[in-house]
Amino acid sequence: MLNQPTSIVLTQNIAQALLAFLVMYLLNRFYKNYQNKYFQYWSWSWLGLMVYMIGSTLTLASVFYLGPYNPVRTIVSIITVSAGLFQALWLLVGSYELSQQKEFKKKTVTIVSACVVPIAIILVLLFANDPEAGVTRIFLRVGIKSLVSGVSFILSAILIFKLRHTGVGVNYIFYAFLLFGLEQLNYFFSFLAPVIGVQHFIETPYFLGIVDFLLQAVMGIGMIISVLELERDKLQKANTELDTFLYRSSHDLRAPLTAILGLATAIKKMKNKEDAVEFIDLIQIKVQQADKVIKDIITLRKGQKIGLRVSKVNLKETVFRIFDMLSSPSNNKIKLHYKSDNDILYTDPEKLDTAITNIISNAMKYHDLEQENPEIQVNVRKLENEQLRMEINDNGIGIDEKYLSKIFNMFYRANKKSKGSGLGLYLTQEAINQIEGKVEVNSVKGVGTTFKLTLKNLNPDLSK
Repeated sequence: MLNQPTSIVLTQNIAQALLAFLVMYLLNRFYKNYQNKYFQYWSWSWLGLMVYMIGSTLTLASVFYLGPYNPVRTIVSIITVSAGLFQALWLLVGSYELSQQKEFKKKTVTIVSACVVPIAIILVLLFANDPEAGVTRIFLRVGIKSLVSGVSFILSAILIFKLRHTGVGVNYIFYAFLLFGLEQLNYFFSFLAPVIGVQHFIETPYFLGIVDFLLQAVMGIGMIISVLELERDKLQKANTELDTFLYRSSHDLRAPLTAILGLATAIKKMKNKEDAVEFIDLIQIKVQQADKVIKDIITLRKGQKIGLRVSKVNLKETVFRIFDMLSSPSNNKIKLHYKSDNDILYTDPEKLDTAITNIISNAMKYHDLEQENPEIQVNVRKLENEQLRMEINDNGIGIDEKYLSKIFNMFYRANKKSKGSGLGLYLTQEAINQIEGKVEVNSVKGVGTTFKLTLKNLNPDLSK
């Protein structure tokens, strides 16, 4: 027959396990629906908590039904301790990814994960058969986990501190992480005190699990609210971009059409039709401008609707093909220099084409006519985690530093002489984001511009 304190603790454990399952399920659904990869590790951390609480429940109940050295209890203890350590690891990685908006090094996560189970085995088996080491045995199995968990939660709170301005959800998470981390450290010291023979200054009543449950509930609510707030922010951004898009695209299409109507009217009034040739050439230019805007709109829409189609890409062949396609009598003096230590990348070729085409097109369009040797240099080198860094340098007219922070904005034109749609670099950034890469730019006016593309290898076999 279970005594009252044990029954209360078991009830608290079961309640925490059910809460963990619910939050894990919701976060996993949000992750799949919204494809927000930064919530995946947090979802796993709740899985770790659920397994830990179920394991703790079974371990405590088995005291009354199984012998102290029963192998079933030992196996359950190993699984329980492992789950607690995994929870701390996944929570910390998820917090890092959300706060930094970039993936944690998979190699590091893999190495640490490989150490979790062996550490759990050691902690469980140490003093397992020593009847006089009950306090030490509990400290190793529960106290060490509490220390790791407490440090993980406090570090996670520090990581997401800078995100508190993003909404109510993150504030809930921050305070819950901090308080839960401090509470876990209190557990650690309460289990350490009898081992080293001192009096712990804060008692740990058996009903403190209710506080755990409440803090975990605040965490779960905060995480779910954060997901919704992030999606709300994305929707607001999309609506703003849509308003800008409709206004600017209609303006950019009307301008050449109005010019064409004016030119057509002028041609009709001409008595000598041979003089109309010049006007027809102007009409052709205006039609090409309108066609460029329409093509960019189609590219933007296709990029939003179509998912990734990963295949093998030869970067050298891609760069030279695009350069040849963009070459014309007006820019035939520009030379292309290519250097690489790795030309093969698994990615979406169409999205990569969009990014490289717009960058090289700008380099050729805004080259320095007074430059003796106009050139474009493309350098590709391999980074860790199967990533590639592609740098596209030109010695063209450059971009004024005050415009650099805006050049990726929709319809932004840094050069007043620009006749493009203003969508090129916006499409470049969108395409690079969709293939899980990163684009950076450095430029000095009158010297040249450098675009740095960090490209992820999307071949799943390489990430194993």
